Amino acid sequence: MTKKCFGKSKPELAMTQSTQEQLRFHPSNGKTIRADFNGGELSSDFGALLLRETILHSGLISRLTQAIDDKRHPSYIDHSLQNLLVQRILQMACGYEDANDSNRLRKDPMLKLATGRNPLDDDNHLASSPTYTRLGKSMRRKDIYQMAEAFVHHFIASYDLPPMAIVIDLDHTPAITHGSQQMNLFNAKYQDYCYLPLLIFEGLSGKLITAILRPGKTPTGRENAAIIKRVIKLIRKRWPKTHLLVRGDSHFAQPELMHVVQANTHADYVLGKGAGHKTALRPNPDIS
Repeated sequence: MTKKCFGKSKPELAMTQSTQEQLRFHPSNGKTIRADFNGGELSSDFGALLLRETILHSGLISRLTQAIDDKRHPSYIDHSLQNLLVQRILQMACGYEDANDSNRLRKDPMLKLATGRNPLDDDNHLASSPTYTRLGKSMRRKDIYQMAEAFVHHFIASYDLPPMAIVIDLDHTPAITHGSQQMNLFNAKYQDYCYLPLLIFEGLSGKLITAILRPGKTPTGRENAAIIKRVIKLIRKRWPKTHLLVRGDSHFAQPELMHVVQANTHADYVLGKGAGHKTALRPNPDIS
């Protein structure tokens, strides 16, 4: 709040002198109301603190960290791999999808607090965009495969006891790309360049089973069969008698995938077909 200058005061002081006094207003609903002009550090991302509680409770970040082979030399590391994942996930969850946003958000007090750092220190800023560029370039196919497996293990660990049955919902979701990323392809269905990751959820609880990063092209039957075979194998190691129902749209109504499910005990499928075709349904021989 700028003071007015009178008399012989220099005019330029009108723009530089500010009051430090608080303004007091009448109470409202039993609450005192004051206004001051010492804004200090501000942030619009309070939700990051709530997400931090979920991260600490779930333990998923630790699983993903262990799945990645960090080949960086310890002497040159300012940000641990786990902190990099936490920061990136929090930023994306708050609506900042581009890694370039890290250059501005690395000083955000709420994001710093959510990653376990003192929010007001000037010597502990978060990672910048170049750090995430190097991290992305260092990722190998094996790392991505192991991260997908880590999601499955996390899903299984969320149950205290093996469930009687689960529904394995398969769905491809376009992730539109902007640039010349690897595996970015033009998809005629979505009329854009994209990735086409496979998301697998449990249909009864809504829990994520795993996510598979893949190119923007329509998957083949062989690819879908290989993925579902690995997922079922991981589940069967812990839940040998749980009944599995594989469910998907016409992208998955392929003989290769059907054969994988049919070869598995206590497993059925319900798969959609294109226009003019009936739904593919494997009858359960255990039901009379």
